[in-house]
Amino acid sequence: MVYNSTNFLLLCVCLLASCSGGDKPPPGLDGAASNDLTVMQEKQDSFSAQRLFRGSDYSVLFRSAVDNNFDKDKVLTSEAKTHQKNFIAQSYLEFLIQSKIKITESEVSNYYTKTLKQYKRQEREAVILLFSIPHLSTATTLATDLKKNISKSSINGIGKHIKAHAPRGELISESALKDRFKPVFFSGKNKQLVLGPTKTRTGYNVITIIKTFEKGTTKDLIYVQDEIQQKLLQSKRFVIKKTLMDSLRSIYPAPTIN
Repeated sequence: MVYNSTNFLLLCVCLLASCSGGDKPPPGLDGAASNDLTVMQEKQDSFSAQRLFRGSDYSVLFRSAVDNNFDKDKVLTSEAKTHQKNFIAQSYLEFLIQSKIKITESEVSNYYTKTLKQYKRQEREAVILLFSIPHLSTATTLATDLKKNISKSSINGIGKHIKAHAPRGELISESALKDRFKPVFFSGKNKQLVLGPTKTRTGYNVITIIKTFEKGTTKDLIYVQDEIQQKLLQSKRFVIKKTLMDSLRSIYPAPTIN
């Protein structure tokens, strides 16, 4: 799960302040775990490149079809007009729904309170900050400084790096890690608070483990607010859509088929 909001980064800083300064990371840089965590991002980048390539193929095929007058086929043009009409109608409906739908913070908070028992952690989780740095020297300096500041629970020391490098906040589940990396995050003599730098295709990653949570603990609202908001949106969308369509049908009755 990925969080890009400023609020989530602020939460990470607050969690750092609440952590004990006694958990000191061992010397040395262990990049294995952070390298493992970047595989998914690299796969996503590769998939995006494939999608762009397929898009260019469609453009090539379309130009060839036009050159061969394939776009003049009556059946195809009729279907294209139908698709266009449906697309405009669906887009207009979405516009109307979005203009009427609204989820307030109090609604999210109230829903969270009423359904609190649903948010028990099913496994251990870790809140991390993932720094993507282009140069090894910068990444090494960052990792060293992060270790120093985390061991001292220095909020200012971490905050300056957040401001300078805009890391990505992530919530990592234990099941997302390979077995040999779980002790690095959660327990044992290999547990560390800063991992990296690790080489990636675009530079180097440095990971800061801000806080870990045990199985069975309750998730704070910030970790489930997106999920709650989506549930509330779906519920409201159904009601708003029905009301809108009933209203529009009374103004624009369906044509009579003889």
